[in-house]
Amino acid sequence: MVRIIKFSLLGLLLFLSSCLREQTYREHIQSVDSFSPAFPLLMSCSSKTFITFDVDDTLITARDVIARDFRSPLIFKFLTLLKYPELLKKDRFEWAASIVFAQAERYVFDPQVVKIIRHLQQQECNVLGLTSIETGSFGTIPNMSAWRAHKLKALGIDFQRKFADATLTSLPSHRGNYPQLYQGILCTNQQPKGKVLGAFLDYYHLNPEKIISFDDNQKDLVSIARECAQRNIRFIGFHYKGAEKIVGVWLDQWNTKRALKQVDVLMQATG
Repeated sequence: MVRIIKFSLLGLLLFLSSCLREQTYREHIQSVDSFSPAFPLLMSCSSKTFITFDVDDTLITARDVIARDFRSPLIFKFLTLLKYPELLKKDRFEWAASIVFAQAERYVFDPQVVKIIRHLQQQECNVLGLTSIETGSFGTIPNMSAWRAHKLKALGIDFQRKFADATLTSLPSHRGNYPQLYQGILCTNQQPKGKVLGAFLDYYHLNPEKIISFDDNQKDLVSIARECAQRNIRFIGFHYKGAEKIVGVWLDQWNTKRALKQVDVLMQATG
């Protein structure tokens, strides 16, 4: 009994310690709904600074809510699966999802960020895209990394190729592929952003003085903050919430009947 109590207390202490560390990481993160609050900091950056930008809902966003499966109403998901139970099959779902994902219209909802990225590049700062996207094929999309880079470039966002493309095989694979740097975009292949960023720094033998990250997902920012703390790199994170208002308006205008018709057209097109 005494041993059980000791192990329980140890577990509690470890849990509390973990919570305290998480809180410490969060202290380096501030919430913003535009890039303006970060202007003074960004304008003072140098070649010893790395700045990373998440892509979806930080740089660009989709106009169609159906392309944001994780945000669409639960009733819509339920009715879709009820009518098309074959979507429960992984390959069938991936095929349909890739078509929606590829065809969805996207735009830069905060145009000032395009100018910011160009200005940072002119300052010789190290500017990277940092996205959770897969690095291999996904349904009808043969190469997600290339697709992502092409879409961003079409919208005026062209990350510098200061570092040659590389595959980070020091990390675990996912779906048979590894995280990679592709045309200035660090694609994590659904792995923790902090770990992938750390592997990138190791691959190129880099030790920046400071890392600044923008992301709409606070969990990803905490992941980066943790990695920076382990490397004694100063970290400043911005939890970017600029897309939330836009998505909120779209969801207020959500029409389940219309969305289901879109699914009908998609399923008929894919056979």
